[in-house]
Amino acid sequence: MLRGLNKLLTWEIILSVLINYNIITMKNNKISLEEARDLLRYFREKNDRKRDECWIIYEQVALASLDCQRFDIFNKCLSQLKEKFELDSQRVARLYAMYFEVSESEDGLSMANNVLDKIPDVDDANSQVKKRKIAILKAQGETSKAISELNKFLKDYMHDQESWMELCDLYIQDQDYVKAAFCCEELFLHNPHNHIFYQRFAEIKALYGLLLTCSQVISSPKCTALKKKDYLKIITWGKIELTKMYEEKVPKISDTYLKSLSVHIAST
Repeated sequence: MLRGLNKLLTWEIILSVLINYNIITMKNNKISLEEARDLLRYFREKNDRKRDECWIIYEQVALASLDCQRFDIFNKCLSQLKEKFELDSQRVARLYAMYFEVSESEDGLSMANNVLDKIPDVDDANSQVKKRKIAILKAQGETSKAISELNKFLKDYMHDQESWMELCDLYIQDQDYVKAAFCCEELFLHNPHNHIFYQRFAEIKALYGLLLTCSQVISSPKCTALKKKDYLKIITWGKIELTKMYEEKVPKISDTYLKSLSVHIAST
């Protein structure tokens, strides 16, 4: 813990240590509510004039506790934040909505959406609220609506790389590979030195293009039975590789996806 820290530490250093400690440790589920309280108590006692900074720690602990499903810790943090700021704070309201999102309640997503709808759309800070609404649409399986809303969002926040990547994944899920590749091209403009964007673009172009090409060759009357067998092996490999690419982004990917992919290829 931080009880033995040198008394000469500045509040900026302590704040940085606390935030990073909570994010990293809480996400590995190695910190208890009592330990979090110790950290916050130490910070508040150490910095009388900067006491309000401790609320950043409460927020970070709350977010981390959601990641590791420690709702007991989350509720304690949210209770403190609500007592200080009430639900008039956009950040507190977002935390409240995120709790409903991850809850097992059948109407959790609807409740989260209701909370977000009450947040006024007054400034750029509301971009996080819009992102949460898009995330809810995605969780509800409303892929088309999520794509539509994300496109609207990107008209106002064109430099949001995370949103371009998310839109790319949604297009992949919707099997619209041309538009998915376009999203990668947008990412090139924003960050031309990120090799991950180029890798994603190459995989989309190369693997899907390979499937289409092999499908066209097989349909040709000039293709011999032996070559058809070889091309079918390539198609099978391509499907497997595409599935591997997307299963992390689309956890529910299954044989249904492969069947729909085969139908899409056959129709082109």
